[in-house]
Amino acid sequence: MIAERGYPAFSYHPRAHGDSAGNPEDLTFEGLVDDAIAAADHALKTSHASRLVWVGIRFGALVAAEAMRRRRDAVGLALWEPVITARDHFRKLMRHVLYYELSQGHRPSMTVDQMTERLDREGKVALLGFDLYRKFNQSVIEADLARNLENWRGPTLIAQFQRHSGLSRDHRGLKRILERRGAQVR
Repeated sequence: MIAERGYPAFSYHPRAHGDSAGNPEDLTFEGLVDDAIAAADHALKTSHASRLVWVGIRFGALVAAEAMRRRRDAVGLALWEPVITARDHFRKLMRHVLYYELSQGHRPSMTVDQMTERLDREGKVALLGFDLYRKFNQSVIEADLARNLENWRGPTLIAQFQRHSGLSRDHRGLKRILERRGAQVR
């Protein structure tokens, strides 16, 4: 949609995602942020633009916010179903495993705390659709979207596709925090 309106647009897959190379066991939050910064540098160079609009989708919101925090060339931010904190996000994904097992008529095999212990002890835990590795979890567990955006005052879009009459509680909270800091949020 952006490109159709005449603006340069660039989308990328970070390492160990999609068709990108890389071993998911070696993935770290820092590596994802480095990839985002390299993608931004490439986009600016090839488009001859001087400013960026960052788009963070779900977990990518944490990555985009951290990359933006390290740069000074952002003019806008779009967050699609943004993850607010990594810790809460991973616990929610672990709860989804329990709900899935229940929906299949099975007693959950582990509690969330037991999954966390397994992750620490064995180095990975299976979630629905992917494995969460200890190295990645440890590198990102303290990531917090509002904290990483503490210096952001620019125009921001928060989009969600969940069926609600308005933004979810977490997204409303983020909107209030950003507006108190002076950002214009839609």
